[in-house]
Amino acid sequence: MNKKILSCTVAMLTLFLGVSSVNAKCSYAEQAALNKEAKNINVKYESDKEIIEQEPNSCDGDEECDPIYDLFINVNVLNLSENFYIDVKDSVTKKSQKYYFSEVGEDGILKIRWDDVSQINNFTITAYASDKTSCEGTKVRTFHITTPRVNEYSHYAICSEIPDYYLCQEYVTFSQDFTYGEFIEKVENEIKKQEEKKKSEQKSFFDKLLEFIGKYKLVIIASMAIIIILVIGTIIIIRKKRKL
Repeated sequence: MNKKILSCTVAMLTLFLGVSSVNAKCSYAEQAALNKEAKNINVKYESDKEIIEQEPNSCDGDEECDPIYDLFINVNVLNLSENFYIDVKDSVTKKSQKYYFSEVGEDGILKIRWDDVSQINNFTITAYASDKTSCEGTKVRTFHITTPRVNEYSHYAICSEIPDYYLCQEYVTFSQDFTYGEFIEKVENEIKKQEEKKKSEQKSFFDKLLEFIGKYKLVIIASMAIIIILVIGTIIIIRKKRKL
């Protein structure tokens, strides 16, 4: 009986010491160093495209065909060292995928390609300590980044007049909840606003002065009349005082 108790005690003590030694491997100093290094990690996205090869008979006549592009977005992780790996989860697929330092390109950037540019996607990117450290699996830093979707209206001819207008940009971060008719109406109204603004800016100071005088001429005339009356009245009073 005593042997069983002693064996259980030894086993529990060994297990406890084993767990303690594993936890002790990741020291406070190393965690602090990893946290400091992780501050250099940065996450950005960029839109990109590549030409899709066309068949020789895909165009009519002898004219050259306009290239067809495959659009995609790269989520770029910068300054990732061998001390970290990352776990990436997105809001569209709901899946997680791990990426390691070995997948970093020659330019020092880990590129995560997202092909479904028809949808806005929210990425959660978490950096963990790698097996190159004594803190393997320790969560170090988390990033959140939203990638835009392609705006199907951006290629309409009307957008060539105001390409910087938010409804005409190639990539947008708002949900498309309006019809084509509503889109045209909004763009046309914006074009009118910008034209009126340009006309207003082109007016000279003299034009604006004449416009102001024409708009407030009654007020100006009345004000001038009051000033003249006051001046004349002041002159008369001064002359009378001098005669006295």
